[in-house]
Amino acid sequence: MDGEIIITDKGKQSIEMYLLSRFYMYTQVYLHHTTRAFDLLLKSVFTVDMIKAMDYPDPNKNINDIIFFDDIWLYNKILETAEKSDIYGYLAKHIINRDPLRCVLEKITFQDAQSQAADPEYLKIKNMVDYKDIIAKESEIDENLIFIDEPWTDLPLENRYHPYTSRPAEEGNKIIKIETRLEPRDIAFDPSSISYYIAKYMAQIIRVYTCKEHRKNLCKTISKRHSDLEYLLWY
Repeated sequence: MDGEIIITDKGKQSIEMYLLSRFYMYTQVYLHHTTRAFDLLLKSVFTVDMIKAMDYPDPNKNINDIIFFDDIWLYNKILETAEKSDIYGYLAKHIINRDPLRCVLEKITFQDAQSQAADPEYLKIKNMVDYKDIIAKESEIDENLIFIDEPWTDLPLENRYHPYTSRPAEEGNKIIKIETRLEPRDIAFDPSSISYYIAKYMAQIIRVYTCKEHRKNLCKTISKRHSDLEYLLWY
């Protein structure tokens, strides 16, 4: 049938492995802590105002001009920024030296896709942004060198991880069904398959970063303020 993939019961394990791999690709590959560390550095060095000042072309108007703004152009801009003595120059040097931000704390939670009830620890970390200045002062760190990263907020809705569900084929999804003696059954509704459980959860990540030389102090401050988060700290 259109929009459906039907496999035999013997092939169920292969589908489960595919869905499980997809589930973990976001946490272990696409949003790996080092990958995100460099993403944060680039975002911090190249603010929206700085990009506008560089006359970066509007992709909706000058699509043909973008081919000249390649990796070489970007690298040269990073080199130029690294010459500065401000916070942007400091962070640009980290990119040039391939010295990523260091993860201080990481929380990976599996949110119920239906209720979307937030994990209390996740919220506690997210709310640190409201008093980041206080944490910075207690840690004797520049506030601009503390990064609270919630990767999902950077991704367009269509690129965020969505658990496998039986959404209509017209949305671009293929429904996966297993052959049974009666009729094909959606794998997301088969309690004997691990896919039944994978379909119920969304992986969510939140991390706190800083530069290598400040990580120890920041760990101590967070530990002192939130002893219940001690087990999540990366010393």
